[in-house]
Amino acid sequence: MKPIPCAAAVLLFVVPLGAMVFTYESVAQPSNADGSAAQNANKAVDEKTIRAFIKQLGDDDFEKREQAEKRLIAIGAPALKLLRETAKESTDAEVRERAGRVLRGIDQQVVRRLLESNKWGTLVDPEQDSALRLEDGKLHIKVPPKARVLTAEIGVTNAPRVVREVDGDFHAEVIVTGPIPGDARSVLDGRWPYYAAGLLAWDDERNFLRLDRAKMYHVGQGEWRCHANWQLRHNGRLTRPGGSEDGLLDQQKPSFFRLRRTANTFAGSYSQDGKTWKELPPIDVAFSKKLKVGVSAIQNTPAGYEAIFQDLKIVPTKPAE
Repeated sequence: MKPIPCAAAVLLFVVPLGAMVFTYESVAQPSNADGSAAQNANKAVDEKTIRAFIKQLGDDDFEKREQAEKRLIAIGAPALKLLRETAKESTDAEVRERAGRVLRGIDQQVVRRLLESNKWGTLVDPEQDSALRLEDGKLHIKVPPKARVLTAEIGVTNAPRVVREVDGDFHAEVIVTGPIPGDARSVLDGRWPYYAAGLLAWDDERNFLRLDRAKMYHVGQGEWRCHANWQLRHNGRLTRPGGSEDGLLDQQKPSFFRLRRTANTFAGSYSQDGKTWKELPPIDVAFSKKLKVGVSAIQNTPAGYEAIFQDLKIVPTKPAE
């Protein structure tokens, strides 16, 4: 992707994930539920304490089992070795399951902190069941085989997204890649099977704009269409539907997206080679001056979906007043 031209005064946020190498032990520990730094709580944590919490994963008291999970996730890296052994070797099925869940929880805590520290933004995962990983300079968001959508008109906005706050005008870019499933069943009543991943400008749950690579099964025609999706929700209504009329996409090729805000006008464009761009009709909408900008992943089939993002760039183009 070509670099974004900008004046010397413009602040450029680029996510350098390609050079990212990390281990659990090298990443700062996640925060406890009460907001204190977990690493402070870990000062006195030894193997005996960790083993006691692991044993508590099989306690007869449900609340104690739940508390043990939370404490082990807060401990983080020091508990990994024993948790891996437990998840593999315990004779208690529930202990194995809970140990595995704790391992996934620690993994996601680390990823969340890396996302924030490397300027991707903050993970918003309302259902807390999506999985993220950083690999070869790319962010993978794996959505479970459940309805995880951003559909304000039916009151469901539970899709995972990674966003950061932008004050004023901006220019954003991202590349979306990866295979898209083709399960022609929807788990959301009244909605056609659907997958989407791309840029998001979020004001609140009733007001947001998306520029996606989308794939929808058209039930009446019995066919799938992969297309650019330029879509607006305003005051809880779908006021600018996206569709194949915005342009068909080859799902085997990368999809490049650009989104620019100038005052109350949003301009979107897309490309499949990063050179030739198609401009979409501008959208005029009075969103708040401060928005959450980033990427989202959406799907509503029993197949689930793993969206892959790379080269995210978010450039504020107008200083905050």
